[in-house]
Amino acid sequence: MRGLSRLALILSLLSVTPVLAQRKSPKTAPPPAPVIQETSALRAELDQLKQIMQDQARELRETREALRSQQEKMDAIEKQFQAQHSAVQNAQSAAEKNATELNAVAGQVEGVAQTASELQKKIAVVQTEVATAGRAAEGRFRQLGNFHFSGDIRFRYEPFFQAQQTTRQRQRIRARLNLTGNLTDELYGGITLASGGLDDPISTNQTLTNFFNRKTVGFDRFFIQWTPKALNNHAAFGLGKFAFPWIRTGLTFDPDLNPEGVYARLNWDFKTEVFKGVSLVGFHLPFFERGGSTNPTTGVRADGLDGFVAGGQVQTRWKFGDRVTLGLNIAGINFVNADLIAQAHAPNPATASLANALVGNQPTTNSLRTNAAGQVVGYASRFLYLDTLATLGISTSYPRWPLNINLNFVNNTRAQLIIQNNTAAPTGAAHNRERSAYLADFQFGRLSEKKDIQFGYIYTRIERDAVIGAFSESDMRAGTNINQHRLNFSYQWLNNMSLNYAIWIGRMQNAQDAIGLVPGGKRAIAGGPCNVAPFDGCRDNILKRMQFDVIYRF
Repeated sequence: MRGLSRLALILSLLSVTPVLAQRKSPKTAPPPAPVIQETSALRAELDQLKQIMQDQARELRETREALRSQQEKMDAIEKQFQAQHSAVQNAQSAAEKNATELNAVAGQVEGVAQTASELQKKIAVVQTEVATAGRAAEGRFRQLGNFHFSGDIRFRYEPFFQAQQTTRQRQRIRARLNLTGNLTDELYGGITLASGGLDDPISTNQTLTNFFNRKTVGFDRFFIQWTPKALNNHAAFGLGKFAFPWIRTGLTFDPDLNPEGVYARLNWDFKTEVFKGVSLVGFHLPFFERGGSTNPTTGVRADGLDGFVAGGQVQTRWKFGDRVTLGLNIAGINFVNADLIAQAHAPNPATASLANALVGNQPTTNSLRTNAAGQVVGYASRFLYLDTLATLGISTSYPRWPLNINLNFVNNTRAQLIIQNNTAAPTGAAHNRERSAYLADFQFGRLSEKKDIQFGYIYTRIERDAVIGAFSESDMRAGTNINQHRLNFSYQWLNNMSLNYAIWIGRMQNAQDAIGLVPGGKRAIAGGPCNVAPFDGCRDNILKRMQFDVIYRF
């Protein structure tokens, strides 16, 4: 401001100077020296002021430029603010809309809650009615002696494949109905009805054939078991036709067979760390009753000799840690008058009334004795099994995948070879080496719940006279004299329904001992080893037997 006032003073002086000069005489006189000096100083100061003004103008331009830039930023901020303000307004509108919808949903939920409450009341009424009906049904059911029902139905498709033999395919069905329960605190009993032929004790299957004829149903079990409280449940006694009271595998008896007679079992459990218990089982099982006869001339009575099985088993139970259990079992099983089985199992027995009385595993693969008429008299061997069986159970880290192993060895301690080939009486005896049977069974998994899986492998080797072939596992290549493999896979489709697959792969070990089982195409080759007696060098073709099962349990 001071510079501007001084500039105004200088300009006013400059304007006065020409006027004064005009008022003087025409002859111009030079200005005095002090005036000249003052004028020079003023001009210098004027130049300085001009420079200051130029600098201020430049600063002004820069200030304007900064203001313009600041204005642009403020405009951008204003636009951003307006956009955010619009978004907030939109969000508020959406929130108001959602609140409206939420109020509507809340109303609907309240209505549903009221409906659910009413439905819950109805359910409570229905449950009460069901409970009442259940108690009434239970009361009626108890009139049957506190029995309960169970059973299963199995449908099977079963093809057979063997070289030089016509392929066979069949469909079979099995049905079983159980009625079991406690008669009293000490008596337990039951009845089982099952399909199957009445003359075949080792199968409950019915083949779908014979022009839609009705299928046979018979009593498969009927038994009573007494467990006296006075003996602290250490003993049980049973009679009738029952499930096996001892532990065994298909080496000796088919799973579908149910013996009949009487049995007793003594049992002791121990709380030691490893040894868990021992059981003793004894049984007497008659299989054929034969009455005596009286000579009409002399009046002398000849008593008949019945056929029966007598035996027993020692069972021990062991546990190693939390995951391993072991069972060691040894049994002795003696067949008395087993020749009656041989005759009933033959189409041409010496006792005509026994012809084809027993189906079992046909034809017979045990060594036989024949009389002068070529009729079957009996077995060439006697039978007393020494049956040793180990059962091993291993629980893995996965409950659905346990491992179970069965190892079974059977030795016929009375094996011999009584020689009687188409003669009236035996002509001699010889040592019989065909007396042992072996089984190894490995199963992985379980079939307890829906989606469970189990698969396994079984190897079986039965020598010709190790066991009575009429009663051994019916799905093998033959009753005895076989090498057999089995692979199985099972899937628990539903809680009460499973899908199973198994393939049996086997052949006879010594084909010349049962030449009738060799495929007809092989026996028909003229001059071949299976065509001309004594059939030395004849070898059986492998038989593959597949089984596709659908099983429903109730």
